[in-house]
Amino acid sequence: MDLPQVRLVLAEVGGRLALHMPDRYSYWHRILPLLLFGLKDEDKDVRCKATQLWEQVGRKYEEENMDQLKQEIDFDVPPSDYPPGEVRPGIGCRSLVQRSLYHILPGLLTDLDDWQASPRLHAAKLLAVLILNADSGVTQYAEKVLTALHLAAGDKEASIVKQVNECGHFLGCFLPPSVFLPLVLPRLGAGYHGERPLVVLAALVEGSSTALLQPCLPDLISALGEEDVALVFGEAHQEALLCVIRTLLNKCDFSENSFKMFYLLLFIASSSSVENATVAQEGLRELSRNCGHEEVQELYQKHTREVLDRLLETVGGWTEGSPSFLLLGGLMKLAGPALGHELEILTKILTACTTKGEDPFVCLHCLTQLRHLLLEESQPLAAGGQLEAWLPVLVSSEAHLCLNVLFQVT
Repeated sequence: MDLPQVRLVLAEVGGRLALHMPDRYSYWHRILPLLLFGLKDEDKDVRCKATQLWEQVGRKYEEENMDQLKQEIDFDVPPSDYPPGEVRPGIGCRSLVQRSLYHILPGLLTDLDDWQASPRLHAAKLLAVLILNADSGVTQYAEKVLTALHLAAGDKEASIVKQVNECGHFLGCFLPPSVFLPLVLPRLGAGYHGERPLVVLAALVEGSSTALLQPCLPDLISALGEEDVALVFGEAHQEALLCVIRTLLNKCDFSENSFKMFYLLLFIASSSSVENATVAQEGLRELSRNCGHEEVQELYQKHTREVLDRLLETVGGWTEGSPSFLLLGGLMKLAGPALGHELEILTKILTACTTKGEDPFVCLHCLTQLRHLLLEESQPLAAGGQLEAWLPVLVSSEAHLCLNVLFQVT
């Protein structure tokens, strides 16, 4: 329906049926979509008319069912973090949608997978309206709705993905994390749905309240830290992951759960494109501020040893595409003086990387990074006062290349 005049008449027909049709109580699930479609229409006149009619329908339903709705009216408390910019529908509107969702959702969710973009977009818009009007009553349909959103989050049409984000935001306002996290976190593995669950998770977290989200933070970080979620190279995956991280950093306190987030951001900063790497480095600075540090170097000093310990466990047989090798390169590039306090374990890793039989690219890259560190005017490796003791070991692992490094340094 490309003409706004047609959509306006459709909303008016839906409104009249909902207000005056004698046996309308048997057909709410067929009547309501006609009216609710207009609430998110692009045309202002259609939107205003649909909103006006919907309020009238809600008030009339409330008046006709006052006895049944009395308890809900008396104890109606709006959510503390209601979606900004949205006006909460009345009890009558919410009750109508809650009672009709069971019949409306199956067909609507099928339309989200239609082969044409237009029906998919209209279905996504209607789903956002239904979630907003269903309020906390959407809880019993959470699994079905989230399954559909995971599918639609991979749509090629940006306008549909935008509506998916809005649906996720609304759901996050009405569903506690204890409800939506068990439904979303098992889907995060890259081999299962790619970045789509991360897109939905970011929207849910954005809508959720800090008070409810903070207690669930350890489980959430643990799921994000799994190898098939954290150590993935895809640009779209890393971009979606960064979106989740930024949202969490804005809402939660990481002072007691900072390492896994540090590890995750460091990997993206070490392995991604320039754009995502820049965002990840800004995320590291934000994580540092979140943890109460004045400088990001304090965060590196706090976690560099633990990262190096993990790398030491996996060292050997690295190639240029190994996540551990990329993490080492990122750490040598970004950690600065923090490395000077961990020269013993850094030396063990570099020695293992530059022995015979190791990948030549890995060996050369490690030694090149070491050269840059030794040539730095700020002398980051000397920060811990251990450089003189460990320099002979650093330059003895691969004689012909290490001598070249030593020659350029001296």
